[in-house]
Amino acid sequence: MDYAAAVEYLATETSEGIKPDISRIAYLCRLLDHPERAYPVIHITGTNGKTSTARLTRGILTELGFKTALYTSPHLVTYTERYSVDGVDITEEEFAAQCESLIPLVAETNRADLGGKVTQFEFLTALGFKWFADQGVEAAVIEVGMGGRWDATNVARGDVAVITNIELEHTDRLGTTIEAIAGEKAGIIKTGAKVVTAAIQPEALRIIGEQAKQAGARLYEYGRDFEVLSRKRRPEGGYIITAKGLHGTYVDLEITLRGRHQAQNASTAIAAVEAFLLGKRHAATGRLEAAMRTALPQTTSPGRLEVIGREPRVVLDGAHNPAGAARLAEAVGTEFEYDKLILVLGVLADKDAAGITAALVPLADEIIATAPDYYRALPADELAKIVQQSNPRVETEPDVIKALERAKQLAAVGDMVLVAGSLYVVGEVASSLRSSQ
Repeated sequence: MDYAAAVEYLATETSEGIKPDISRIAYLCRLLDHPERAYPVIHITGTNGKTSTARLTRGILTELGFKTALYTSPHLVTYTERYSVDGVDITEEEFAAQCESLIPLVAETNRADLGGKVTQFEFLTALGFKWFADQGVEAAVIEVGMGGRWDATNVARGDVAVITNIELEHTDRLGTTIEAIAGEKAGIIKTGAKVVTAAIQPEALRIIGEQAKQAGARLYEYGRDFEVLSRKRRPEGGYIITAKGLHGTYVDLEITLRGRHQAQNASTAIAAVEAFLLGKRHAATGRLEAAMRTALPQTTSPGRLEVIGREPRVVLDGAHNPAGAARLAEAVGTEFEYDKLILVLGVLADKDAAGITAALVPLADEIIATAPDYYRALPADELAKIVQQSNPRVETEPDVIKALERAKQLAAVGDMVLVAGSLYVVGEVASSLRSSQ
């Protein structure tokens, strides 16, 4: 099996739908002899910032000398982006080989009739667990796909559970209140684990605290146990921050990720690593600080305020809920200078399109509504109708790449094109632009 055949298998033999239980992935992991138990795990959930926090955490652990795996989702261009060890992605050949080895076990799991066929995300998660075990990793940073309690990644035992923040999202599946969503995300907390959270709402902290207490887990909260003490913008982008950690204060740390929110993500990553290191061989504060100073400025997060084109400048950001869109709007205003902004916007049908547009549309001088090539996409004409309620200067172009080309036609020297609303839209643009470079 080659990579193309593996992708075809995923498209035809696994379901892209979401099934809220972990019975199939648990069965599959048992057939694999539990690769998810072969290494300690830092398990990361939250509404926004999961991927950036995961990448920052992985970077620090690698610099400390741990052979560290990273699993994130979704990918922008290729499935191989989801898996890396010490910053090196799985190859297409390795991905295909792992896929081929799983197929008979997936068939056996499907025959067990556990509420339907193995989903694509369950398959991809099992593949990651197995590849990481085959690689002999010493730590794995695992990002939740959705929620936490019934997410496929939750078969792993997180030595550290990280909850970046809590906002209203996926309300059709996770609940319609902060408390309900916090309960779903706190479902990743395992017995005796350490819990690191940047959630700030009292109702969310109450739920997380209750779950931690029931699990006998130790809870570390942003603003109480760790926090950003100061941040200063770098002229070339990113920030210089001073962060209070669990066991020390770290002065003038440099991060190159754009957006004020990345300072909090860095602080959360530092606390996660500190919690992970308790009792471990790399726990010396001096060594940890040196690792941070090397890892943080080297960390990138594709599709998150990523500058991918110039003349005109093209910026990609996968913000796909109102809270993320609000952070993006703030970041655009502080991180970039431009004469006119052309917004290429596409969202999924199960997202809060009105909330996303409310945050982003006021930034734009021109707007092009589009739709990703994905089964859950909101049609471009329906998105345009939502946009028109607050800004009549909207065009409709269902094809993402044609929408980008139209945006470039509208842009003059000094203008900026912002592609946002969905990681699937961002992924299509990234694929096109990177292949042409």
